[in-house]
Amino acid sequence: MNGAVQWLMQKLRSSESNELINNIIAAIHNLADLALFDEELCEVEHGTSFLISLFKNTNDEHLQHYITEIFRAARFNVLEDSTGYHAICKRGFDHLLYEALDNDVCLHVSNELHQYPIDLAYENDEHPCVFLLLISGYKFTKKRRITEESPKMRNAIHKAEVFTQSTYSSLENVFSNHCRLSSDIIKIIVRHTNPYFFYSHGITY
Repeated sequence: MNGAVQWLMQKLRSSESNELINNIIAAIHNLADLALFDEELCEVEHGTSFLISLFKNTNDEHLQHYITEIFRAARFNVLEDSTGYHAICKRGFDHLLYEALDNDVCLHVSNELHQYPIDLAYENDEHPCVFLLLISGYKFTKKRRITEESPKMRNAIHKAEVFTQSTYSSLENVFSNHCRLSSDIIKIIVRHTNPYFFYSHGITY
């Protein structure tokens, strides 16, 4: 598609005229049936979050309709259905997963086949998504097939376990040294902390 979606999204961000915004959205919608449209849309930095924000902050039903159809065409309609994130995890769009986690979107939701995002990411060997979900506190709902795991998947799971445990241990030390609380209370507090927060802010222990 030669960067057409990227170029249009750049123009969209700098547009102030409602008419121009509608025309650009219509142009993006016209590209939606082309091959690789979903991948090019996902490559636009914060592109999906910008479209979601535009959808939520307009009363123009015509514009909302086009944005909804764009997400439908990309096959991860997070506007209408929380299970749109299942497609994101299944197809390995980990940068979109970052946006969901940063916005505290609950991803412990099953689709009509009783599948959860983390299980779909695991089954499709999308190890970056599995790593992010594990350090965010999500657990596999199905038994791991350890003998069938790729080395990258096994490494991602191990890294998630190490990062989570080291984060908890470091936080327990901080509380122990600065707070007059019992070790049991400290453990309860720490276990309610999301390691992803530290990871997303570049804080490692």
